[in-house]
Amino acid sequence: MPTMIGTTRDLCVRPAREADAAILARLATELGYPAEADDMPSRLARLVGAGHAVLVAERQGEVVGWIQVGATPVLVESPVARILGLVVARDHRGGGVGRALVAAAEAWAADQGFDRLGVTSNIVRGEAHGFYERLGYVRRKTQHVFSRAIEAMPPRPAQPPVDLGTRPAGLEDVEALVALNAHVQGLHAAAHPRLFKAEPDPQQIREMFAAMITNPSALWRIAEADGPLGYVYAQLQDRPATWMRPALRVCTIQHLAVRPEFRRRGVARRLVADVVVEARARGYARIEIDHWSFNEAARRCFAALGFEVFNERLVLRRNTRM
Repeated sequence: MPTMIGTTRDLCVRPAREADAAILARLATELGYPAEADDMPSRLARLVGAGHAVLVAERQGEVVGWIQVGATPVLVESPVARILGLVVARDHRGGGVGRALVAAAEAWAADQGFDRLGVTSNIVRGEAHGFYERLGYVRRKTQHVFSRAIEAMPPRPAQPPVDLGTRPAGLEDVEALVALNAHVQGLHAAAHPRLFKAEPDPQQIREMFAAMITNPSALWRIAEADGPLGYVYAQLQDRPATWMRPALRVCTIQHLAVRPEFRRRGVARRLVADVVVEARARGYARIEIDHWSFNEAARRCFAALGFEVFNERLVLRRNTRM
């Protein structure tokens, strides 16, 4: 996320940072939701990159409001983004802070591919209702929200490792590979519908997989235990020297897919280990892998396998004013 979402006169809107914890908590308490500063960093970490954004409005170096916006996919309607929290410091209300935060949330939602932004406001917050209506939001319905305290569930026991085997994948495995890839494709399409197709052409996928399998620079392994559990596809690359970089031999893991019910059971570790052994045997000591920032599960998995961040790729928000 860029360091600045937008500016309005002396006001700037930017992503919340861990250093904002105290003011985020104070403003949340002001909104009517008591919070402790110590809780905020972990809450932010769970939200950022998981289909949510927390933005703050800053005036002359002071944070004077924040907004949370996020994706809330449900079965009964098309995906929609929602404002999940908005608060402006009391002594800064009426000065355009809320309007700037909502505009930044709308820009975020548009950039994520949503065509609608919704908000739910407590029935007792009459001023908030008028604020949203002045911004063009239309009241659709009145709701009752129910909650019930539930007993904490005991921790789910760790699943035992799978007794699996791995082997090179061949053309005879194309259908199985396509089916395994569908889990990952669906995950990416849900997070970035503008960048990934939810239902790509199956025949195109088969043809592409067949071409990649027969590529001599490709490494493919499939994991099995009474059926296919997952696969890995890596590319051996000989990057030539340039004026600024020396020649480099790299093995880049392009795909890693495991059936959801067999994740966290050693399948990914075994597949990656096979690639590492084979790549090193061929003289490719550097192993690289990347993942999309929303995919926290992948990040944790790769970190547990020994990968560390060495590069970050950023994209400029479409509505960022320079």
